[in-house]
Amino acid sequence: MEMADKLLVFGASGHAKDVLLAAQSMGYKRFELVTTDGTSSIAGLGAKQEADFDPEHYADWDCIAAIGNNEHRQRFFEQYSPVMRFVSILSDQASIAPSAEIAPGTFIGAFAYIGPDARIGNACIVNTHSIVGHDARIGNFTHVGPAVCLSGHVELGERVFVGAGANFNNGCYKRPLTVPDAVHIGMGCHITESIRHSGIRLIPKPNYIAARP
Repeated sequence: MEMADKLLVFGASGHAKDVLLAAQSMGYKRFELVTTDGTSSIAGLGAKQEADFDPEHYADWDCIAAIGNNEHRQRFFEQYSPVMRFVSILSDQASIAPSAEIAPGTFIGAFAYIGPDARIGNACIVNTHSIVGHDARIGNFTHVGPAVCLSGHVELGERVFVGAGANFNNGCYKRPLTVPDAVHIGMGCHITESIRHSGIRLIPKPNYIAARP
């Protein structure tokens, strides 16, 4: 199917700015935004309130949910994907192996690397300067923050959030390093082995400044 030059974007905040920039590099020329309350933080682009939005009017448009929150992005994707054409937005500055597979609705940011035989699910985010190593798996609606390194044979479940600068040790073909669904991994964490329990939060000890004596 030939790519449209019109892109409807669910979301109008910081992450949407990155998505719009990458979309322009892909050749999109016309944009409309939809948010739950009709507000937009993007200069020069207002947003339509979702209650006033009719997807039938956008049958010939591509669309994406440009929302950082995993649950909100999932809601838009699941609600509208049966009637709208979700696409992935891939920065022209990203490096993506020909054998990688990227499902619809996903965003790959500038200077990201997607390695051979990696698999990325629906409506994911792989943010700027992140590495997704060979044979990695990223489940639906997962958000990989900026400058994250997933080594080879790392598998993330659905709705996982990985904060900026986190690093993952590599797994192997018979024993990948796995992270179950809905785990929240804080900025700068080092993950050296598989995580057993879904829904947990990992937060590294925060930096502090010692008080003067």
